[in-house]
Amino acid sequence: MSHQSFTNGRDMKAFIRFATACALFLVHYCKATDQHSVIIVGAGSSGIAAATKLLENNFTDFIILEAENRIGGRIFTVPFGNGLVDLGAQWCHGQKDNIVYEIVKDLDVLKVDDVNSITHLYTKFSVDKNTSDTVNRLFESIYENMEEDPNAASLHDYFVKRYNNSINELYSDKPEILQYAKDATNLYLGAICSLESSFDVSDISTQSEYQICEGDQSLQWNGKGYKIFLDILMKKYPNPNESLPIDDKILLNKEVTNINWQNSFQPNSSKSEVKCSNGEVYYANHVIVTVSLGVLKENGSTMFTPKLPNEKIKAIDDIGFGAVMKIYLLYEEKWWPENLGSLSFVWSEEERERLKHEGLRWYLNILSLITIKGNENVVCLWIAGQDVPKIENLTDGEVLSGIKYVSDLFLKPKYRNVTKPSKILRTKWLSYPHFRGTYSYDSVKMRKNKISRGDLSEPLIHPVTNEPVVLFAGEAMNRYHYSTVHGATETGFREAERILQIYKKNVF
Repeated sequence: MSHQSFTNGRDMKAFIRFATACALFLVHYCKATDQHSVIIVGAGSSGIAAATKLLENNFTDFIILEAENRIGGRIFTVPFGNGLVDLGAQWCHGQKDNIVYEIVKDLDVLKVDDVNSITHLYTKFSVDKNTSDTVNRLFESIYENMEEDPNAASLHDYFVKRYNNSINELYSDKPEILQYAKDATNLYLGAICSLESSFDVSDISTQSEYQICEGDQSLQWNGKGYKIFLDILMKKYPNPNESLPIDDKILLNKEVTNINWQNSFQPNSSKSEVKCSNGEVYYANHVIVTVSLGVLKENGSTMFTPKLPNEKIKAIDDIGFGAVMKIYLLYEEKWWPENLGSLSFVWSEEERERLKHEGLRWYLNILSLITIKGNENVVCLWIAGQDVPKIENLTDGEVLSGIKYVSDLFLKPKYRNVTKPSKILRTKWLSYPHFRGTYSYDSVKMRKNKISRGDLSEPLIHPVTNEPVVLFAGEAMNRYHYSTVHGATETGFREAERILQIYKKNVF
């Protein structure tokens, strides 16, 4: 361009517009640290599993974008008291067909809980062990051996009907014991909420494809916490010198807000554009999304461009996803006896009604207390039920007030030297924006609408290449092992294998 051309004001404006457009183009693409073959969204167990499988197959062109300032997702092991506690996943559930167990079984990191007794504390009288054991076995038998019942609208109806029939038959001539067993109904409904991660048993379907891995359902991590499993996946344990080169691929504090998977930003390209809340943009041929179902429920309508297929939107809406709570308490002195398993709280109907009348119904969601092996002065309270959302928003002072009430009512009559806890640590999985709950369950609505977890886990197919471009992993995406770490891990391996097969096909 000659010097004279700049004397024309119109040409000057055109040049400025052109230069500005070029600058914006460069800024747009330079914001992407790199372009990659694969981006994994989330560094929980499924994301880490996918990454390690890729690395073990010499596939290195990927990054992991993690919204939190740590890895692990709903595996969250932290120091507390004289040891470690798990704020999220806590036990390895079973041995047979459990991928977590298979990976760690020869490394001496799991321990069978040799003390698993359950003691019932009842507000009216002391319940003898034989009676509580009988009622517990009855609960387990009904819950673990569910059969399809067209007359049961929900798991609530199914369980209450069978439980009431059984206790009336067992204790018809023992009115006091019968009343205790009736009052224990609410404890068991709360236990089901805890096991299923639902706020209401009436929302849980009796129909389920979940498959239990045979074996001990409460294998402990021998003081190391569940995080040791992630270290084993990444080969940082037992020999750190054999670690996979994964650390520099994990980018923390990268909250993904949108995945443009049909390339409206760049015609004739098969890459997806992944935007983060901090304005950064990344590009990849394939994206593995491992965020929780809770996040998909909250952000699914804006997270994908174009929007998700209707079948997947329906699956996100209908599959259940709730939350349970843990409250860890540290005591200066241990007040409970050695080899105590767990204590479960059975409220009388009169006490329940009084608390509801006083606006303190949430106390009833405090279900049980368990001791923490290897962390001698720490106990954990399990909280489940409809008031979990409210409890998460209470102050520590309000929560401690409720705990004192429970302690005075249930613990002090049996354990005289119960003291005030010196420290409290609470979970708030529902409130955390990057989780919005704990794990998924099969809901009544899901079964009524004939929704499958396959609808949820089905990849998004690019309209030009006809290949999977957005893939989905996580516990909710597992048909048979949802709600578990082994289920999440399986899906991470599954989607990594899908990626490997795509690239193997394209090479040959």
